[in-house]
Amino acid sequence: MQDVAAWCALFASGTPAPRGIVVLCIDGHVWLESDERLAADALVECAKRARCASPTRTSAVAALADAGVRAVPIARVHELIADGDFLADVLSVARDANGTFWPVLKMPYRLSDTPARICNVPGEPRSPMVSAACGSLT
Repeated sequence: MQDVAAWCALFASGTPAPRGIVVLCIDGHVWLESDERLAADALVECAKRARCASPTRTSAVAALADAGVRAVPIARVHELIADGDFLADVLSVARDANGTFWPVLKMPYRLSDTPARICNVPGEPRSPMVSAACGSLT
């Protein structure tokens, strides 16, 4: 829970969100990374031209690479659990007292911004958060 609070505070303190977009494919999602050459609007157009909604993630990544766009497939949890490299990682291996293997996700991995440092504590919301489906959330 502390990790969640630290990440929330990190984003609330002005750390910019990653630059890019997520695109839906037939078997999941692909992350398209924007750069100084391609802003998010241009990435949307590239995704439309590559018809990313129809192919698999692998095909979409290949088509986008041909167009000069950096893209990676977004792995789902069940795919990580079946991945040999992930299971070989000491951070995801667990056995119970009987020696039975249990895949345990000990997230988040140490990234460049992990652990997040809390510089200031977020205050009360300035205005109520509203969701179209749920109404007011505060």
